[in-house]
Amino acid sequence: MWNELSLMEKVFFERKSFREFSEKKVSSELQDILLKVGYAAPRSGGIPCITITPITSDKDKKMCYKASFYQKAVLSAPLIYVISGDLDMLGKKYKEPYLTSFIIQNAAVATMNMINACQLLNIETCYIGGIRSEMLQKYFEMNETTKIITLLAVGYKRSEEG
Repeated sequence: MWNELSLMEKVFFERKSFREFSEKKVSSELQDILLKVGYAAPRSGGIPCITITPITSDKDKKMCYKASFYQKAVLSAPLIYVISGDLDMLGKKYKEPYLTSFIIQNAAVATMNMINACQLLNIETCYIGGIRSEMLQKYFEMNETTKIITLLAVGYKRSEEG
C-alpha cells in the first residue's frame, strides 16, 4: 500500500506546471504512449469524440503560441498536444445544453490522463486552457463542429537536457 501512496503523491502533489523546457525531444515511443493514455480516458456514453493531435513543427507551434495569448510554454516545449472534441460525433447521442459541456469534460479528462502519465514518466507539462480555438480551427483547417478545447505543452526540464 505504501508504494501506491508514494506513486499517488508523485502524481498529485509533486506536479508543477512548467513553462520553460529543454530542447530534448520526447521520443516517438513516449508520444504514442501518451496518445494511448489520452484516448483511454472515460468518455460520455463511451463515444470516441476526442481527437489528440501532436504538434512539433515550429510553424504550427508559433500559431499555437499566438492562439494561446502568447504563453511561453508553447514555444519552449518540444511537443504540443492539441485536444479537440467532435460535436457531431457526440451529438448523435447528446444535445444542447449538455453537448458542449460534455465535449469540454471529455477533453479535460483526456488531458488530465496525459498529465498524470507524464508525471509518472518524469516528463513535464503545462496545461493551456486559455486559447483562441477558432484561430486554431481555421489554421488547422478543421470543420466547424470540431472544437479545440485545450493545449498541452510537453517536454523535459532544462536541467535534464543532454
